[in-house]
Amino acid sequence: MTVDVEGLVWVTEIEAGEIARLDPVSEAIREFPLPSARVRLHSILALPDGAVWCPESGTSKIARLGP
Repeated sequence: MTVDVEGLVWVTEIEAGEIARLDPVSEAIREFPLPSARVRLHSILALPDGAVWCPESGTSKIARLGP
């Protein structure tokens, strides 16, 4: 789990292969599916520039959301 500069909470959905974003003010949840099949997500990092990074375990890839 990580929190970005706007206060949005980002989590990995390990078995679903998705990244989810929670807005604690509106309580809205948005899910972002990743293109890699059968990927397991463990770590996630939000940077000050607004980008969210997540290594895709077992694929030698890193997912990036944001600017």
